[in-house]
Amino acid sequence: MSQSPPPRMIQILFFAGVKDRIGEAELQVSLPEKPTSAGEILKLVEKSRKNFLSPEIRIAINEEFAPFETILQPGDTLAVIPPVTGG
Repeated sequence: MSQSPPPRMIQILFFAGVKDRIGEAELQVSLPEKPTSAGEILKLVEKSRKNFLSPEIRIAINEEFAPFETILQPGDTLAVIPPVTGG
């Protein structure tokens, strides 16, 4: 009897205003079988949540800033970081 492969999961972390807007600090999301970018995943998540994407949003993958076109791998952590304001 063979075991099925582990799920293709990633963790998405939401910070500051984005976290407040959608009411969650993190989500576990299953990646599709085909290569999928961070931007594609966030657009899918946004369809089921309140709008949170904006041109000012930045992302980090595994604690390093990255472009939205970056292809995600199982086990990655994707952080959604809104603009920071202050004085």
